[in-house]
This record gives sequence, structure tokens and C-alpha cells, in this order.
Amino acid sequence: MKPVGNSKGSVKVGKNQVSGKPFTSKFRGVHRTIPTKRWEAQFRRDGKPTSLGCFDTEESAARAYDRMMVWCQLHNTSSTSSGGKAIKKNQRERVNHLKANVTNYPSSMYQDDVPWLMSITQEELLLQLRKEGRAEAAATRAMERERADLAARGNPRVTLRKNNGEDGGDGDGDGLLHEDGK
Repeated sequence: MKPVGNSKGSVKVGKNQVSGKPFTSKFRGVHRTIPTKRWEAQFRRDGKPTSLGCFDTEESAARAYDRMMVWCQLHNTSSTSSGGKAIKKNQRERVNHLKANVTNYPSSMYQDDVPWLMSITQEELLLQLRKEGRAEAAATRAMERERADLAARGNPRVTLRKNNGEDGGDGDGDGLLHEDGK
């Protein structure tokens, strides 16, 4: 659906289209949270939105959503129900017959996860995905503390300023902008 203007000059965007707002995502089941500015993966269970956790990157959140969708397909249940018995087919065949467009990434990416996904409940997967999101946040906070400590100790190479690029703008990939150019 194309954006359509109305009499007040605002623009409506069709469902499932990115509206250009900073909290939308290009991935299904993912949005950016307002207070933390982290990416949350979410699916519907029993018709209610259920968080799969908050992640540092949009891609990590999309993979969490995908793993839940694969679990739902493997256990022959829709993402809106909480139960369902596993269908009687071998595991490889189950992954090969996943419904198209259920995941953000190709379902073949999750081939190695199938035995694990078959052996756990939906609640166990939900708890594991949330735990992974919290671990990501803890690692990010630890890295930020380390950067702040280095800057506070007067390390001439480290400042807390970051450039718009992921690597700090100096090309070394560490996320820091070095004053001495090294």
C-alpha cells in the first residue's frame, strides 16, 4: 500500500510498512523500545503480546523471534496458542517444511537448533531468549564501564565521544574515537 495523504496533510502508511519512525523495524516481530532504545522481540501467545526479550541489535531480536516461530512450527502450533502436540515426522523434514515467510531469515539457519527446540517447552524457550537478551545488555554495560574507566584514568587514546560510525570513525573497529589517531 502506498502512503496516502489526508485532508490534514498527514500521511498514512499501510500495515506492515516501515513508517520512518525511529522505533519501527524492518523485521517481523521486532520494535525499538522507547525507554531503553533497545530492540524487543515480541510474539502473540493466547492472543496477547508476549516479550521474547530486549536485545542490543535489531538482528539479534529478529533471530530470537525466528527461533520462537520455528518452535511453533515444529510443535505444530500457531504463534497465538501456547500448546500443541509435536507432529510425527523426522526433525530434518520438519525444518524443510516450515511455512514460507514465517521467519525473518531463511529457516535453514535454524537447522542446528531443531533437536534443542524439539526437546524444550515454549516456556523454557521464552525464558532462554529473555536470558540471552539480559546477557547482551550486561555485556554492553560492562564494556561501557570499561571505556569510562579508561577515559577517567586519563588514557590519552580513549575518549567517550563516539562518531556516527560503528567503529568510532577511526577504522579500527573498537567503537572508540582515539585522540592520537592510533
